[in-house]
Amino acid sequence: MLFIVRTCAWLVGLRALAYVVAFVPLGQFTVWEHVMRISETDEAQDLGRDVGAARDRVGGAVQDELRQLLREEAEERQIVDRAIDDLVGEADEADGHSAAPSPDQTSPR
Repeated sequence: MLFIVRTCAWLVGLRALAYVVAFVPLGQFTVWEHVMRISETDEAQDLGRDVGAARDRVGGAVQDELRQLLREEAEERQIVDRAIDDLVGEADEADGHSAAPSPDQTSPR
């Protein structure tokens, strides 16, 4: 019940904030109009380009590191798989079983 009350209060507050931002003038312009005018300045445009370039650099570095980690994990998995295959093969040989299936086990009946 408390969750529903909190959610309704939050939604009412969000709606009030949206109304103030869009329709209540702060001087000559509303908050939304101020934000739009600021975003159209040369400085804001430069900042947007710089942030985009930084995002691309960081994103590329993260992708490269992730690829390297995935390669290392794949190599480790191959090493483990080979070790398991070797152990299973040694255990089968010790029990007298051959590692390869016999022809009658592989042929359809």
